[in-house]
Order: sequence, then structure tokens, then C-alpha cells
Amino acid sequence: ITANTLRLKLPIRDFLLQIKSFLPDDFNVNPVYNETVRTDKSTTMMAVLLEKEVEVGRMFWNTIKYTRGYDVFTQQCDVFYTAYNSFPCGRRKEQVWSWRFDRYGLELTCDGEVQYWQKWSEGDVLNQAGVALNRRESCKRLGRSHPDEVVLKFMQGAYVRAVPRVGELVIEPSTGLITTPHMTTPSPTLSTTSPIPGLMEFGWDFPTCDCWTAECGYCTFLNCTVKLDLFNSDTGIIVRSELGWGQKSMNSIALFTEDGESVGNLQWGLAGIYMAGCIGCRTPSKIRRARAPIGPTSWSFSMKEGVVRIKVFSMGTGEVQFTQRLKGECLERYSRVRRFAFYSSRCGGRFTLHDDMVLGEMVSHFCLANC
Repeated sequence: ITANTLRLKLPIRDFLLQIKSFLPDDFNVNPVYNETVRTDKSTTMMAVLLEKEVEVGRMFWNTIKYTRGYDVFTQQCDVFYTAYNSFPCGRRKEQVWSWRFDRYGLELTCDGEVQYWQKWSEGDVLNQAGVALNRRESCKRLGRSHPDEVVLKFMQGAYVRAVPRVGELVIEPSTGLITTPHMTTPSPTLSTTSPIPGLMEFGWDFPTCDCWTAECGYCTFLNCTVKLDLFNSDTGIIVRSELGWGQKSMNSIALFTEDGESVGNLQWGLAGIYMAGCIGCRTPSKIRRARAPIGPTSWSFSMKEGVVRIKVFSMGTGEVQFTQRLKGECLERYSRVRRFAFYSSRCGGRFTLHDDMVLGEMVSHFCLANC
């Protein structure tokens, strides 16, 4: 984010809004307050929600936990600021904040830890000292809204991304397609500051290094990707990793064109399979049953000629797979994939380098990209 204000097209009911911010080197958890100043503005971030150009919601939150609890605030639901459950992100320098907006309420997490939860039906009511404030109806209205744009303020130097939500997505049973439009924010382009090494021999394993790091420009550097023509590859991407139920257990692969333009992403785990803008469904039970009972599971992802396949290799049942053919705009969009990178991944995962692939120089046995 290069400016003090950034406006994004984003149907927030269908995506997690994620902000990567940084804990200040110097901060005061108990500053002097007055009637108008509640937080140190250098630590404050704000997101304004718009529906058809009209403001429907406004959230404020801070990169630190204040002694007096002036930490997070939803204008349509809260009378006062709410205190975090703990100091966010364990006081780590890099923080990944995630806002979830669904039919039940609003949730804010930092590195997966819940710091704030607001139910739409439980807006604040205050009646004291002659002051009457009632946020119940405005909070319910926010819950009924369908914001299609987000304005981010006071976040210059931070990073933003949208991740398909796991959970309350609206799915057409007959097709498994997400019925709401995918995000139309212009996609970032990866830089080409470093050359790509030549092909390496078949069968080498490499860790699933996370490209969401400063060294990889938060998934914007071409030398942190692996070159692979997924649309014409019989083998696809072969991975050995843990399979789990929660958002943090998802296996996530970012997909790019030859020149580094972001095409979309694949996310999948035991709860669901999501391909940005085109696939959103529950993981079939046969896939869940095929996972390894202990430790990592071997699986592959391919898109040969527009057919999405996720195969799970089980000692007991052999090869089990999920299959769905892409059509129309989805087929046109994902047929351009020529590169991939892992993100939100754990160091324990491994992928197999085969002779269709070319490694970026930051992809190594030692995760130079900081797994």
C-alpha cells in the first residue's frame, strides 16, 4: 500500500480481508487521552465498507494492545472501543490481520488468534448519566448489508490481499460454483529482477516455502515462483503435507501467468476446496478418508486442458481424486497459468521437482524465501 488511502473492489462476504502490518519499534501502551483522542494514530488502521457507493460500515483497530483497552471498534455496533484478548500476534514484528464478515457477525484475528468478535444481533446499548446510545439496529443493518468496496486508511507501507473464505460461501449444489463474482481488484504483477536457473533433474524434493515474506515481496517477486505450464502438464504439482480442518491448515498455491500477473489461487483442506472465482465446495468424504492417519499426506494438483484434479494417494485405498472441468471465463482465465508459488504454508510440506518445472532462484532446499 503506497498511499494513505486505498480503495478496492471487494465483496467482503466472500473473502477474508487480510492486512500485513508491522509492530512499531517504539510505542506507548498508555498514552495521555482526551475527549477526542482515543488511540495513538500511528498505530491505528481503518477500513470503510461501501455498498453501491454508500458507506455502510467502519472498523478501526490497532497494531498494539492498549492498557485502557482502546484497541478495536466497529462504529455501527460498538459504543466504546473493545480490548483485545491478548497482545496481538504475540508481539511479533510482522502481523497478519484477517477480517471475516459473514451472516452471523464480524471477526478479527491476528496470525490466526481471535482478538475481536461482534454478533450482528448484539450491538451495544448505553443508558447512563443522561446519555442514551443504541447500536442494535445499526449493527443489524450492517449485518444485512453486502459491501462491494473497501476503503483502507492509515496503512501506508502495509500489504493487503483477499483470501477466499472457508465456511459460509453460497454454493450452487448442481455445479459447485461460487455464485458471487470474484474480486475485480487489478492483479499485481511480479517483478523480474533476477534470472531463472535452468531445469534440474527429476524427482528432487523442496520445501513448500511461503512466498508471503519480505524477501519475496509478499508474493510479488518472479524469482520466488516455479515455472510450470499447468494447462499442459500431465503431472501437475505433487505435494506431501499435513491436511487439516481449519483456515490455518489450508494448502494454498498462488497461480501466475508467464509474466507474473496474478491469475488466482487454489486453497484446499479437509473442510473445502476453493479456486478463486470458480470453485467453492466441501471436500468429498472419499478425499477426507484417504488422508494419512498420522503425519503428512501425498497429493497432487493439476489442470490439464482445463480439468481441475486433486489426487490423494493413500496406502489403503490407492488413488482418490476430486475432478471438475472449468468452463467459460474460468477456463479462459486459468488456461494462462504458467507459474506457481506456495503461500500461508508450513515448513513441513514438500513438493517434487520434475522435468516440466524451472525453479526461481529463491526456491531452495533451505527456504531462502523464509518458510
